[in-house]
Amino acid sequence: MNLNHFIRKYKFSTEVCDKLLDKYADSDKWTSHTWTDIEDSNNQNKLYDTDLSVIYPENHDPCEIIQKLMVISQNAVQKYTIELDYDSCFLEEMSIPRLNKYEEGEYMREHMDHIKSLFDGESRGLPAVSLIGLLNEEYEGGELVINGEDYPLKKGELVIFPSNFMYMHKVNPVLSGKRFSYVAWSW
Repeated sequence: MNLNHFIRKYKFSTEVCDKLLDKYADSDKWTSHTWTDIEDSNNQNKLYDTDLSVIYPENHDPCEIIQKLMVISQNAVQKYTIELDYDSCFLEEMSIPRLNKYEEGEYMREHMDHIKSLFDGESRGLPAVSLIGLLNEEYEGGELVINGEDYPLKKGELVIFPSNFMYMHKVNPVLSGKRFSYVAWSW
């Protein structure tokens, strides 16, 4: 069994994608993505010029469409655990999805999602699996790369993979258009 065995794709409604974009694409709530500085873990606000923008919907408007995205994500994680023959109670918690917007020239640096600071709130834990869902296709570039391999997604598809150091991933620079996606984590 190789590492790719634990990377799985699932489909979800493109209607949900359209509703999310209708609500958030032109929102004034987008903020710059920040990183935790590896050399200084107390600095969780490191910025780069080419970083994407993000929206944390729970901070603004936890609406019905975000609730629907939560259910889609939870159902996909449940399918994932069944397909891999995991005990379904292994992944009991799910983050609220974060929306990502990549404009021309923006990208996500290679990283892993084994991030302690994501779960310092009421519900604590380290992410066990990461979810990335694509919300549109009207862009060029912006390929999702996991362990050096392209994982092409279409609108209404999501990929689930382990969040640990063995699953380094990135999004290549967007060459034209805007790339919208969402991310969530389960533990």
